[in-house]
Amino acid sequence: MNDKDLIADIYRQQGQLLAAHLADFNEADMLVRPAESANHAAWHVGHLAGTFSALINTGMPGAIPQQPQEFMERHTGKGSKLNDGFAPKTELLKKFNDANEQAIQWMLSLSDADKVKPIEKLKGFAPTVGHLVYVLPNHINMHIGQIQVIRRKLGKPVIF
Repeated sequence: MNDKDLIADIYRQQGQLLAAHLADFNEADMLVRPAESANHAAWHVGHLAGTFSALINTGMPGAIPQQPQEFMERHTGKGSKLNDGFAPKTELLKKFNDANEQAIQWMLSLSDADKVKPIEKLKGFAPTVGHLVYVLPNHINMHIGQIQVIRRKLGKPVIF
């Protein structure tokens, strides 16, 4: 197994972990906020689906397809205040899985020269394309932690 195969496995494991955290959520659960100013699971999943292309294309413009503009707006800070109009859980997870797989294919295609390219707009978060490769699964994990809080509010079992 090479490093890229290992990283691809990590991306896929994060996707499986996200799906496991949402497996027993119904559509109403997807819109529960653990606190008034916190985000609900529907927003988190859509945000993750859109973030792959937003971040990757910041570092390497046009590298992967972007979600539609309306979808992106609904899952940014502005859309985080909304409580309705979100896609069903299955559709959001499909968008996430498709975007995750596109990110994996992008990562597998990177050369060593690509990985050292700077990303000026992300320098405090992912200063190079190589850093971005490692940041993306961590971003998923951070949102899974927030979904774990929703699980606890709903009285669902702790996962992992």
